[in-house]
Amino acid sequence: GDGGGPGVRDMAQSRTEVLTTGRIISACVVSGSAVGWLLLKATPRWPENSSVLQVLVPDPLVRPFVLAAPVLLAGHKLALDRGGKRSLAVMGQTAFGIGIAAACSFFIIRRDWKGSLPLHDTTNLPFGAFVGLMCFYHLAEWASVASYNPEVVSDDSFLTNERHFTAAMLFSLAEYFLQRAYAPSIKGWLPACALGLGGMLFGEVFRK
Repeated sequence: GDGGGPGVRDMAQSRTEVLTTGRIISACVVSGSAVGWLLLKATPRWPENSSVLQVLVPDPLVRPFVLAAPVLLAGHKLALDRGGKRSLAVMGQTAFGIGIAAACSFFIIRRDWKGSLPLHDTTNLPFGAFVGLMCFYHLAEWASVASYNPEVVSDDSFLTNERHFTAAMLFSLAEYFLQRAYAPSIKGWLPACALGLGGMLFGEVFRK
C-alpha cells in the first residue's frame, strides 16, 4: 500500500524529472533550429568577395550560428553564474545553440547534395555532414548521461566545453579546409580515405 517504499518513489520521481528535462532540452533544440532558419531568411547574403568573411566563416550558410553566437555566449555566461552547470537555463541554451548549428548543417547539405557522395566532391557537403554529426554526438552524450546517471547530468554532459575535444575538433576543421583549398584531389585517393576512416574508428573504440 505504500507504493513500494521511499526508494521506489524516489526513482519514479527522478525518472519523471529526467523525462521533463529531456522534453525541455528537445524543445530547445527544435526552437533553435527554427530560429536558425528564420535568421537565414532574414539576413541578406554576405558578399562573396569579402576576404575577411572567407577566412572567418567557412560557409555563408553558417551565418545564423555566427550571428547568434555572441548572444548565446553572453546569455550562457549569465545563466551559468546564477544557476550553475546543472541549471536548466544553462543546459537549454546549449541545446538551443546546437539546434541552430543543426539547421546550418541541414541548409548546407540541402544546397550541396547531388544524390550521392562523390570522392572528388568540391562542395562543402562534407563540412555540412560533419556539423550535423557533431550536433548528434553532443546531444547523444547528454542523453546518455541523463538516462543512465541522471543525478550528475549537467551542461558538461554535452561535452561542448571539453578542452581536449575542442582542440581535436579545431584541428579536424583546419585540416579539412586546408586540404580543400590546397589539395582537393586527395579526397579521391583511397589510402587517404581508408586512413581517415581507420583513425576515426580507432578513436571511437579507444574512447569507449
